[in-house]
Amino acid sequence: MHPIWQLPKKYRDKKKKRQDDRMMENELTMVDKGVLSSAAKQLRLHRISSGRRASAGNIDEAWVEALSTRNSFSLPSEGPLMDVTLVGKDNFPVRASRSVLACDSFILDEIFFRKREWQHYDAMKSRLEINFCTYDVIRAAVHHSFDDKIPSDFDITSPNEEIARKLAQLDHLAYIYKINDLGGVTNGALRKLINQRAVLACAIFDELSIRQGPGTVDSIKRYALDSIRDMPMDTLLGGGVQWMKEESVEVIILDHEMDVDEFYRFKILTAWATAGGEDRLTAARRLAEHIELKFIEPDLLISQVKDSGYFDVSKITGALNAINNSLADRENERECVLVEGAGSEVVNGIYCRENDEVGVGDEEILFVKEADDGYSDTGLFLWGTTWHIALCADYSNTFYKCEDPPNKSSTELVPNSHWVVMDGGVDPPPTCTYRSNKEIQGKRSSSERAMLAPSLEEMIDPTIVEKRRSRIFDKTRGDVSEKRTLTLVQMMNLPEDQKEVRDTYV
Repeated sequence: MHPIWQLPKKYRDKKKKRQDDRMMENELTMVDKGVLSSAAKQLRLHRISSGRRASAGNIDEAWVEALSTRNSFSLPSEGPLMDVTLVGKDNFPVRASRSVLACDSFILDEIFFRKREWQHYDAMKSRLEINFCTYDVIRAAVHHSFDDKIPSDFDITSPNEEIARKLAQLDHLAYIYKINDLGGVTNGALRKLINQRAVLACAIFDELSIRQGPGTVDSIKRYALDSIRDMPMDTLLGGGVQWMKEESVEVIILDHEMDVDEFYRFKILTAWATAGGEDRLTAARRLAEHIELKFIEPDLLISQVKDSGYFDVSKITGALNAINNSLADRENERECVLVEGAGSEVVNGIYCRENDEVGVGDEEILFVKEADDGYSDTGLFLWGTTWHIALCADYSNTFYKCEDPPNKSSTELVPNSHWVVMDGGVDPPPTCTYRSNKEIQGKRSSSERAMLAPSLEEMIDPTIVEKRRSRIFDKTRGDVSEKRTLTLVQMMNLPEDQKEVRDTYV
């Protein structure tokens, strides 16, 4: 039986429910253990000598006597209740009650009263070291054990990095010692912080990097990581990466679920390295080995990556050669159609075959001429036995069409002539030449501008163009996360007020 003499009523019910099997233990055994305060021990001996077991009445009597020795502060530092010292990484002690802490944590219950082996607990000195928390965090945990609340200085109405890190430490303390009630409070508060300022996900993830792996599906570490994965511009390149330790940055660089390409991995690494000293520069050179240079555009390799100093010149040269060889092979293999001479100027140009277009069946053929604006792409396609030329945004409004010749040669995939003007087109009809891309490039005028595929990222977010051209993300623009509206995923994960907190830490 534990020293319930020292506990307020709100803890007695919780304790009795969880430890019914221990309530029948001999009262004298408890005295011999020496875990009771002097006032409670004397009262208990008096009750035992009178042949009376502990009851609600005499428990309250002992509790009132213990309260008389407490000071006026919300968290007592001396008195019969304070029989253990908790010490954080800053070496400032916090006095607490083993009995009260044991009510909320079966781990602490076993450490304090069941002689469980614990590396950081000295039973002789009644001292527990918690080397991943500061004094403020440990004090908040003890405060919660007495009052079921965390102190007001953990308020999240003004979210910042310090509050995020303290709450993350508090969440990890609840995770290690299985304090479920406290874990529910910290989990909800940290989710709100991320939803208010997404950039704080970096600080939270970094603070929880002491946990192995990405975390369970419903853990706050996974929630922070998923937020970073989905919003790298608002989190990592929004100023959050400079808060992170080398180990955390390495996890980010190696994470293949991150919604960034290789160039933006380089941008993230650059933003982190430039915010520190020589140590970070040395670490950046090591981490840069994980970046695949051959997947970065050649002009960016020359203008930014090469000047960073993270890579040897030989690696840059090798990547450029690999890119050029890959582009040459791909261009020679692509099927293209040259459309020219049409009265509707928008249809003239080079059409490249799309083999993986969504909705295109095996018997259908589609060639696309991509426009600079990304919205007026033109398609040349076979539908049934008829070829059509129309805007990709509205295939029903055809410029020209032509019946597919049943006896055409194997080298003539697309009809060269006999095209008919439709409602959307203008005379004269075009002529179409099916050729390899290499042959078409030789025929094109040297003054004609190359048709390049538009960047889908830049279409969705025009600010990406500026970010690509900048050396690193311009921090003077402010924290872009503050301008974001909540996404559907964020709204679905907003903390809910619940009467019962799930035991997510068991």
